[in-house]
Amino acid sequence: MTNASLKALVDRAKQPGLAFGVAGPDESAPLYPQEAACLTTARDARRVEFTLGRLAARRAMRSLGARLGAIPMAPDRSPIWPEGLVGSITHSDGLAVAVAGYSKDWLGLGIDLEPATGLEVDLIDEIARPEERADLGDQRPLAAKRLFSVKEAAYKAQYPITGVLFGFHALRVSWADGAAHYTDHPECAGIMAADRNRILPIRQWCDDGLILSLSAIPR
Repeated sequence: MTNASLKALVDRAKQPGLAFGVAGPDESAPLYPQEAACLTTARDARRVEFTLGRLAARRAMRSLGARLGAIPMAPDRSPIWPEGLVGSITHSDGLAVAVAGYSKDWLGLGIDLEPATGLEVDLIDEIARPEERADLGDQRPLAAKRLFSVKEAAYKAQYPITGVLFGFHALRVSWADGAAHYTDHPECAGIMAADRNRILPIRQWCDDGLILSLSAIPR
């Protein structure tokens, strides 16, 4: 993975109403006091990851034209965006990418970055539902990794809306429809019917050893 490769991939993900930011190895930036307070017991690797993510987020906010502000961490480790903004942050192998938009336009945003390497075979059943496993094709481990990534993005986009934790079988991905759907899995029982019927848009780009997945739920 390289910073340049990620920036090229992010350029393909751009769409109206969304702004992206990228940060890479050897970059750093000061944290707001509210952010630094989230790291009092964090290890060095986590501090670096957190700082890169906030740097990417600030670049996304600046690109959006939004006022910069602290993005502290909730007890569940999700980022708390400034009022009026929604967004998502992802990290992988020393790289970070963030997406941001205005809450008047978007209900939720989710982004995920992964190396384009195959998923471990013994994890495939945990990620893919039976009907999804049937569609993985010849490149099964890589296809499963792509499925993992897009489900991660969809989960992150919907979580601020539902506040419900669930596993991978609670979502079914339809690549043809460009959407993820809630299933009848018991873990979805806590989601209100109106939310459970909501379609979660998905998009994904793969190039130069990277997988970038995005879910953007319009208001």
